[in-house]
Amino acid sequence: GLNDFLQTLGPEYSVYTYELLNSGIDKETLLTFSDEQLLIDCGITNKIHRIKIQHGVKMSREDFSYSEESLEKNLDVFISYRRSNGSQLASLLKVHLELRDYTVFLDVVGLEAGKFDNNLLQSIRSSKNFILVCTAGAMDRCEGDIDQKDWIHKEIACALNSQCNIIPVFDNFVMP
Repeated sequence: GLNDFLQTLGPEYSVYTYELLNSGIDKETLLTFSDEQLLIDCGITNKIHRIKIQHGVKMSREDFSYSEESLEKNLDVFISYRRSNGSQLASLLKVHLELRDYTVFLDVVGLEAGKFDNNLLQSIRSSKNFILVCTAGAMDRCEGDIDQKDWIHKEIACALNSQCNIIPVFDNFVMP
């Protein structure tokens, strides 16, 4: 049912089951709901959650080709940063962008283990802009990383392949 579907998106999505069912929505009718209807009629205030719910429904119905060429760019900004020294600047950028009504993805808490790779890369693919927070040493692990084991390297490659606008933000950065 609906809760099972929401659980496939992540455990944090199951909180919407009651409101959706209470609004008379099941998985089939969810496909026809707009972003605004999910916000106003269903009370889903998190824009990224609304986007992921709509995308998940389309993917599960196979109405949506999972290719980078056809992927809707429904997030304004994805922020990439090195956790060791870029999280404060990344959070500050997120707040300022959201104050200007941009939809922003910033992985602060961390995605569920196992779904981390696909969810994170999917968020990059669905973003128009990719902000790369360049702090001291942020790119050091990218040098010589042919297999893209470093996450920033992997995120940059995904952003390039997804034709995101890449916007570097520098803070005491020195190229390795």
